[in-house]
This record gives sequence, C-alpha cells and structure tokens, in this order.
Amino acid sequence: MEEEALFFLDESRIVISTVIRKVLAKIGSKPVMHVNIGFSSIYAILAVNAWTGEVVVSLIRRPNSESVKYFLRYFKRRFGSGRVYMVMDNYSPHKTKGTLEVCRRKGIHPIFTPPYSPELNMVEVVFKSLKEYMSNKIFYTIEDVKNCIKQFFEENKYKFNLNAIKYLELDKIEV
Repeated sequence: MEEEALFFLDESRIVISTVIRKVLAKIGSKPVMHVNIGFSSIYAILAVNAWTGEVVVSLIRRPNSESVKYFLRYFKRRFGSGRVYMVMDNYSPHKTKGTLEVCRRKGIHPIFTPPYSPELNMVEVVFKSLKEYMSNKIFYTIEDVKNCIKQFFEENKYKFNLNAIKYLELDKIEV
C-alpha cells in the first residue's frame, strides 16, 4: 500500500529587528533591553506533518514561484515516495502553473484553504513558537537570525507536538 501523508505549508518573514515581549522582573525594577531596529529579513518556508509533527524547513530570500518550486522538490526528496496532500493558502506563488506542475510531477496534491483563514493552517502554530523563541533576543546580522532559527528547530528535533484532530476541531464533528 502506498504511504499517504497530510502536510501544511506556509512562509513567514523573520526580521532582524528585536521583538520585545513581556519579561519577569523584580517588582519596582525596570528591565533594560538592547534592541536592533534593522529591517533586513529572511523568510522561512516550512511544511509540517499533521499527524507526526515533523517539519521540513528551508530559509529563502523572498517567497516567489521559484522558491516554492525549489522547496517542494526539496520536501519530496526528504519525504520520499508516497502520496502527499499539501494544505496551502492562496498566496499567488502557490498557485502558479509551474508550482502546480511540480506538485503534479512529484505526487503532491495541493489543497487550498479559503481566503483569509490562517487559523486553518497548522504551520502557524510552529511559526508562533519560533517567533516567541526569537523574541527578546538581539541579532546583528542575518546570519545570527539563521543560526537562531536553526537552533530552534534542532532543540525541537524538527518535530512538534501538534494534535491535528484537536487543532482542526475534527473531534467536534458529528457523523
């Protein structure tokens, strides 16, 4: 029997500037934090397996049709044979003729979410964790940002505890 898997794919921009979040501090004290207000950025494109929580991630300069096609080929080499259902948003690089052709040739069946519904994409949970991990840190170069992203995924062993049934509220569906 051919293996099947359900993945969710999305991109997120990660900027070099410091994201400030609440911190614990002694009552009456005022925490001081050095920050970077630069605008350099990089994009992370990632696919997460809905059932196992395993991720495939790549860093790109900007999301476009070519980078999405490259990622899909890279993803398929990592995942191997078998049928893949890939849930994506309606971002234009996901729907180009070239991207859909790569999907067809690689056995990836795209499923597009309704417009303006990021809550249906499980990747958002991983990106939220990544951005929380990166908050209150100062980055001087894009290389620092890349290293932090790499460290985040290595610490999590490229696997996240996502409960697809609960996340998508499939447990509330009556048959």
